Parts: sequence; C-alpha cells; structure tokens
Amino acid sequence: MLLTDCRKGDVVEIMDIHDNWAKEQVIRFGIVQGVKVTCVSISTHGPVVIKKNNQQIALGYQIAKEVKVKRGVGAWGRK
Repeated sequence: MLLTDCRKGDVVEIMDIHDNWAKEQVIRFGIVQGVKVTCVSISTHGPVVIKKNNQQIALGYQIAKEVKVKRGVGAWGRK
C-alpha cells in the first residue's frame, strides 16, 4: 500500500520509495526503508503528516504517493 492510503493512527514501515526525486526529498528527514512512522493526519490529495520519533513531518501528496509502506501488526501497529 502507499503512504497516501494510510489512516490516522496507523503505524507503518517504509518499504520502498519508487521515485528518485521523492527519495531525495524524504531521506533528508531520515525516512528510509525499514523506518517505522505513525500517520498523524491525511488529507485527500493534500499533505500527509507523519510522526517519526518526536518529529512531525508534512509530506506533499506527490511525494507521499511514491512511498510504499506496510501496515504494522503486533506490538508496533494495529492489524
């Protein structure tokens, strides 16, 4: 699934970033494959706000739709 498909409160693991330009943008915030983030808010075709550690990061829709994630199960996310 893509980061734009997340719901508020979802804990997801970054699996891949499809576009090189998007990858260059998010790597500046430490968002790389294997990192777990929490979805704080999602707007339809608008920014996606995620939380990584204690930092909230707003990603534009064009970047967020390039980020492939996996919804967490067990101790770090809901099923």
